[in-house]
Parts: sequence; C-alpha cells; structure tokens
Amino acid sequence: MSKRSNLAIVFPGQGSQFLGMMDNLIKLDKDVKKIFNIASEILGYNILEIISSGPKEKLNKTEITQPAVLLTSYATWLLWKKKSDLIPDVLAGHSLGEYTALLCAGVINLEDAINLVSERGKFMQKSVPSNVGAMAAILGLADEVIEKLCQDASNNKIVSATI
Repeated sequence: MSKRSNLAIVFPGQGSQFLGMMDNLIKLDKDVKKIFNIASEILGYNILEIISSGPKEKLNKTEITQPAVLLTSYATWLLWKKKSDLIPDVLAGHSLGEYTALLCAGVINLEDAINLVSERGKFMQKSVPSNVGAMAAILGLADEVIEKLCQDASNNKIVSATI
C-alpha cells in the first residue's frame, strides 16, 4: 500500500549525464529497456546505445543529452515506484528536469515528453554553434562577487550571471 510522505523528488537537468548512466538500471528491471526502445523509435536513433557506449562527445550534444537525461530520470522514477511505497508530495525539476517532473506526475505522456525535449535540445543546439560558449556553476560566493568576476572576465564578450 502506498503512503503519503514529506518527500520531494527533484529531477536533474542537462549536465548530469555520463556514459553508462543506465547500465545498472537496465540490469535491475527488464521493463526499463522497453522505454528506451519506444524512445529510440520516436527519435530515429538508438538512444540507449549512445548512453551506454557513446562516444561521450555525442552524448554531450544538447540534442542527444536532453532526451537521454529525461529517459534516464524517468526510468529511475519507474523503478522507484516499483520498489517503494512512498508517494512524494512534490515532483520538481531543474531546467530540463521540469519535463521529467511533468512526465512522472502524469501531466504529459512519454511520447509527448520525448518529442518536446528532443525539439528543445535541437533548438538549443542550433542557437549556439559547437564548441562556442560554456557554462559553470559557482557556489558559495556572494552575488556581487560573481557579477564582478563576470564583468572582469568579459573581455568585450558576453559573460553573464544568472542568479
């Protein structure tokens, strides 16, 4: 029997991906592979093969990363539901993870979620050419210090802080 809890699950965004991130989960539950087969058919390429074997540069392309992270997070959620009787009070996500939260909450279905994040990834990939730009997380510094560091580093280019 499922029971309510004070639990919140926050799904990750892009940047949490790594080669082999599904290897252990695939071994835990054979039904998980079905999700990736469905996704591969929708996407037109074998997403699980890229997640498992790479190359890393391909997995790290935004248009591939976004469906990969969505699917890995969703597979983890499905395993959670099979193994736990706790029902989280809150599902949330960081950036891309918001789509996973919507999928896991039943607001959108798997096919729509895959199509949405696939298109999102393609648009994001198009907006910045390969090997141009970077992003970093800075923790533990005051906002004013971070803003000053960005200004100092700009060198007549765009460097900004999102706080």
